[in-house]
Amino acid sequence: CRAGGAFVVAGAGPAEGDPGAGATPGARDADGDEAVAGGAPNTVRGEVELGVDHLSDDGADVSRTTPFGRIALEVDRLGGSDRTRLLLYGSVRQPIDGEPTWTRRGEDHLIVDLSTLALEVDALPEDQVHGFTDRLELGLGRLLVPDVLTAGVVDGARAGVRFGSFTLFAFGGAAGAPDPSTLDYESWTYGGGVRFARSFAHAGALRVSLAGGQERFRGEGERDYLEGNLDARWGALGLRGQLVVDFFDTIRDKRDIRVTTGILRGSYQASADVRVEAGYAEHAPLYQFELVNRELDPLVRPVLDRAARRSVEASLWARLGRGVDVLLRGVHALGSRSMDAGGVTLGKDDLFASDRLALEVWVAHRRRGGGQARHQTEPFVSLAYTWFGEVVAWQFTVFYRASFPEDQGERRLGGRVSLDAELGHDVALRAWGEVAARRDELDRGQVYGGGLALRYRF
Repeated sequence: CRAGGAFVVAGAGPAEGDPGAGATPGARDADGDEAVAGGAPNTVRGEVELGVDHLSDDGADVSRTTPFGRIALEVDRLGGSDRTRLLLYGSVRQPIDGEPTWTRRGEDHLIVDLSTLALEVDALPEDQVHGFTDRLELGLGRLLVPDVLTAGVVDGARAGVRFGSFTLFAFGGAAGAPDPSTLDYESWTYGGGVRFARSFAHAGALRVSLAGGQERFRGEGERDYLEGNLDARWGALGLRGQLVVDFFDTIRDKRDIRVTTGILRGSYQASADVRVEAGYAEHAPLYQFELVNRELDPLVRPVLDRAARRSVEASLWARLGRGVDVLLRGVHALGSRSMDAGGVTLGKDDLFASDRLALEVWVAHRRRGGGQARHQTEPFVSLAYTWFGEVVAWQFTVFYRASFPEDQGERRLGGRVSLDAELGHDVALRAWGEVAARRDELDRGQVYGGGLALRYRF
């Protein structure tokens, strides 16, 4: 209900620190809106962007122009309540002269990416709780479930009840896709779990969640899974992890317990000038029930790659002084297409003014089989100069990429430029372009592309 222009949750009486507490009835702010002690109601932030880009590759006989639009909208303190907000994130693209793809959908079909359109209500902090409704959190619309990332986009609702550091939550709705279609609403997903979140003053914080869910397609059990997430920080140490276990294999159409996502990354901030990170990641492919049973020939299913992709990576960032910093990275990928890669990025800030010069060198060695001809080495070098002005920011980059032996890949030499200019009245212009000369064993050609967009922030 509404009382005095502020959103009031039933059972949540006014208290010190609550929105609206201490506000003078009928008082107005400088814009004529009703004054609220917690801040202005219906605080709107966002941006809208409209533009067009173009890609051309004469070797691949591709020439495509794509108008696009993008919107991001956040309305905080909806109705005057600190707990309530409205979120909208989406984009639309309409490629022109696209070619058909293996999915039987032309590249020139309209692409509408609506990732979030949701009304969200947060639970109050424990020291501000005066009734059961103060403990409730709610989300309605097209949304992502924060502690169930594997559920993807859900067209439905999520709800939770917070008791101190613990929150019990549940979700349910249609298992949507960022590009909505009618088939999305034949697949339903639901589940729930528990979350523990607590901060330890200045020492650190801990957030742990465990959830289970099921996705069903036309009433058939398509996917059952468990997901756990970890985000911990203690002093200079940090640790993040995610584990997803699936209990159903859509290809074999039977129960099959396997890890489909496993991530564990740690970090150590040795000082303000040194940071070390290392981690392990594992991802197994998931094939949609609809794709396997409707669109793929039965002879194709046995050859689908079910092997997990595993990798170990580490990095070291250090500031060397006089505006110079260095980043060292290394990756070791396991599996049938294993890879060893490493690189260094050396940067210098404030070379002439508010600018940055960065040199990146990266080398990857891939192994796709037992013979020497199946091995491939790919060096990459780039040099980028960036200018950070108050009104105009721009970047110019030259790069070179090669592949050895030559019959296993291509060589490419090119450059790219980007510009971001403030035109006034919260309007900005973005422009970018790239051109490259490409050469492989059989052909050579040019690849070029670019785009132009206007952005309005409010």
